[in-house]
Amino acid sequence: MQDNLAIENVAAEPLVRDPVLISFDAKGRMWVAEMTNYMLDVAGTGETDPVGHIVILEDTNNDGIGMA
Repeated sequence: MQDNLAIENVAAEPLVRDPVLISFDAKGRMWVAEMTNYMLDVAGTGETDPVGHIVILEDTNNDGIGMA
């Protein structure tokens, strides 16, 4: 990584849970697909239940942290 770059956490629990995909739109918002029913137990109980979520995170106060 170049010296003038930094890695910072912008989204963590409780803003997102079990993220599987992220994308950014033209407004700089982060769209996160959550798969909250993945591997709840070794039997795969509930894996096919439609309980996923899409969370949209947007930094509204310019602190570098997205708000849901």
